[in-house]
Amino acid sequence: MASRVEQATAGLLAAVTASDDGSEAAADATQAARVLEQSRQRAFKTGSRDALLFENLRWVVERGAASGREHTLLFAHNGHVDRAGQASLAPGDKLGELAARHWGESYRAIGTDGHRVAVEADGMTAVTVSGRHRGLFAGTRVGYLEVADVTGPDADLLRSRVTMVSVGYPFAAWQAWIPFLHTVDVTPTEAWDALIYVSDAAPRPGCRDQSPDRP
Repeated sequence: MASRVEQATAGLLAAVTASDDGSEAAADATQAARVLEQSRQRAFKTGSRDALLFENLRWVVERGAASGREHTLLFAHNGHVDRAGQASLAPGDKLGELAARHWGESYRAIGTDGHRVAVEADGMTAVTVSGRHRGLFAGTRVGYLEVADVTGPDADLLRSRVTMVSVGYPFAAWQAWIPFLHTVDVTPTEAWDALIYVSDAAPRPGCRDQSPDRP
């Protein structure tokens, strides 16, 4: 079965590549064929997920730049976009590491964190995390912090390891009782250019993403 899928995706990619006439439609078709091949690699565990994510991000950025776009805004889990690769326990280079290596300072990563975070898991389940940097956002419901602008003792705090919320979908209710299953330790000055902190967060009704997580 695996060999037949590989032959099919390889044949499709070869066909669309051979018929590439330089048009935007041809470029879209070629990228779509690549994504199918990436899905095959993920299904049969033969490709690095974050490396595939980076390939797709680079294509989007380069395609946008060619059409005159100066910036690309990416929304993703902390564990993927962290510049230093600390916000995920998965092996190998992360998307954020690859992006920072490729684009340098042009790649800005904004981390998200919260104190009480509710997630959908057999109903609504809340995890509460009191990271040492929580005090930087005292008095705010939603706070934003440029890491490079912080000075004094607060800057020393951001240069040390702090605990942040890290949950994704799917999330089981029992994971809320085991800290390392819903938190991660990072050094903010290495991982992020800025931080968004929400004191009390929960998904909006009807916003649950039912689709599988794909590259």
